[in-house]
Amino acid sequence: MGNTSNPIIKTTSLRTKILVPFFVILLVLGSVATIGTILIITGTLEKTADERLSAFQHQIYQDIRGLEELLVRRSNVFEISSHLESLSNNHDQKTIARIENLINENLVTEGMTTRTVLAKDAASYPDKELAKLMKLAGISHNPQIRFTTRIGPEPAITLVKPVYFNQMLNRYIVMQAYTGTGFLHKISTPLNLKTALYDLTGALLTTSEKDHDFLSLDEKTLARVLQGERVFISHERLLKRRNLFYEIPLGTTDMLIVQLEMPLTDISLIINALASRSAIAILIAMLIGGYIYYRQVTQIITPAQQMMLATQAIGEGNLDYRIQHQGAGEFAELADSFNHMMQNISNLYEHKIENERELTKVQEELKYKDILEEKNQRIEQVNAEMKLHLKELSTLLQLNQAMASTLDLDELFNRVINSLSDLLNCNMASLLLYNHDNGKLEISHTLGIEHSAVEEVDFNLDEGISGEVARTRKTIYVEDIKKDKRYLNYKGNLESGGSLLSLPLLSKNRLCGVLNLHKQKQRGFNKDDIKLAKAVSNQAAISIENSQLYNQAKEQSVTDELTGLSNRRHFQDIFNREIIHARRYSTNISLIMIDIDYFKNYNDTHGHLQGDIALKTVAQILLQNTRGIDLAVRFGGEEFVILLPKTTIAGARITAEKLREIIEDELFPGENESQPGGKLTISLGVASYPENTDDLKQLLDLSDQALYQAKESGRNRVVVWDKIAKLAG
Repeated sequence: MGNTSNPIIKTTSLRTKILVPFFVILLVLGSVATIGTILIITGTLEKTADERLSAFQHQIYQDIRGLEELLVRRSNVFEISSHLESLSNNHDQKTIARIENLINENLVTEGMTTRTVLAKDAASYPDKELAKLMKLAGISHNPQIRFTTRIGPEPAITLVKPVYFNQMLNRYIVMQAYTGTGFLHKISTPLNLKTALYDLTGALLTTSEKDHDFLSLDEKTLARVLQGERVFISHERLLKRRNLFYEIPLGTTDMLIVQLEMPLTDISLIINALASRSAIAILIAMLIGGYIYYRQVTQIITPAQQMMLATQAIGEGNLDYRIQHQGAGEFAELADSFNHMMQNISNLYEHKIENERELTKVQEELKYKDILEEKNQRIEQVNAEMKLHLKELSTLLQLNQAMASTLDLDELFNRVINSLSDLLNCNMASLLLYNHDNGKLEISHTLGIEHSAVEEVDFNLDEGISGEVARTRKTIYVEDIKKDKRYLNYKGNLESGGSLLSLPLLSKNRLCGVLNLHKQKQRGFNKDDIKLAKAVSNQAAISIENSQLYNQAKEQSVTDELTGLSNRRHFQDIFNREIIHARRYSTNISLIMIDIDYFKNYNDTHGHLQGDIALKTVAQILLQNTRGIDLAVRFGGEEFVILLPKTTIAGARITAEKLREIIEDELFPGENESQPGGKLTISLGVASYPENTDDLKQLLDLSDQALYQAKESGRNRVVVWDKIAKLAG
């Protein structure tokens, strides 16, 4: 056994096996970080653009609304001027004429025009669209405001106002405020926007830029906008332009669709710059980290390679091999120990090799036998725990997936209870939801408990174990409920024994309810059961709150928040559907327009809170005294509408008279103090298709005009449009 020289250590495949996966992972992480950074920046900037568009939406609406209000004020001035002209002498008429000329000059500077049409010339007026507006204004006795494209040289908001002398229709004042390209350009340019207007069919009316390529309004987007939704759409690749489509009311019955477009060129440049800088920073970090890691790996691998070569030498029988090393550390200590061990082995090799081998063999067998038995026991224990945790995790995963797949509260609770019952072997369970209006816990669902026996039971937050759990928001475990005085047996409606686990349902520290789990066995829940039940209850609370928020949002989207009746948007959807049905099957449709008489007096005398209560009472009477197929709607303020499908004008009149009598007989607090005659009453206008009109879209205007006649005739009465037609004839 002679001395041999140490071989030169060369790079082996071990370094490659360590470094190549590291650099691949580093490259993947760098790519993911770069892409993630771009997506986060893009999403953030797009959200910022949407918030700016939402703010600009209100400004554009105010500009258009302001123009409409200016038309009304100017028309009032002209009406006064017309009355003065009819009452003045020749000298005064010249003064009035000069005033009118000054007003006209002022209107021209404001982008408006005016004209006067005598009532006797209205029917034969050459402009058919204007003639139709004048006819509607004369019938309704009210100004008509529409957005027109064929009256005048360019799109405009057109107002037609009837003027009466000695209660006789004398003339019409026609005023227009141009809202074409010039107007839209004027209000859009300061906001760095481009604007386009569409009618309800999606046809383009006018734009702020004549030659600009606006994003087209497709049928899908149009349908979403007509449902009252604001639609945000990006135009061109990489967020070059951001568009907002939404609808706005105009005039008396008109609606427009507005498109706002905001350029995102600056945002795209920011995204590109940030993405480039992020990629460069990540690349530099990868290079520096890779170099440091390479050096560290090399320092670690070199001693390991020396140990490997020494092992190979010993395996070949070279017991004189020694490891050469420098410095200190674990590898240096290991090398010293190795060399010392080899020295001892070399000295004793000749005399003790056989004895040492046998002794070592016996000792190793005894040692590893004890260790093996201990390890086997530990492995069996760990396997049992792992099986239990795996079952719990599997149940939680399945339960989370089940809860995430539904927003129905009944189905959600059944899934939670069935899963807990299978896993924890519960005999009974109950879910109590917290009512934020009355501050009580109310039983919502049960399992193993007859629901009819406890459905009327509720708890204040200072009653029983459930109330204490809700108040303190802490879990309570009772090993034997018969020994706990806090347990109320669901206020005497259920006799039971055993153990109870009561858990608060909290979502974002907000109380949703309490979950009670029962077992007939005393001390039926262990620590693992409680831990699992808490995990399920936390997830269930989030799902229950999401379900409640979803149901609340769904209900509020089609109902009026105060009265619970359908809102105006839902009425428009149902009315349009009934129009199609009536035309297809030649059936009747009737409308009843309702207004509470002198409701302002009631509000001013008793306050808005009492007024809201009166509105709710009227709404409930309308709802309870109409058919299931009828639609009761709060149209706005103290106005209501009843839609009566498949109902003739005679049937509608009977319904209207019935509602009027019920409201008149109802006792409203304080009505004798504020209301004329000491009673709160309603006026009703009735119109029907096809008895009154062949144009279903005109039905709402006719019922409104009938209501106006009812109020003019003294209120607290029903007026049918057919009667108004006869009076006019």
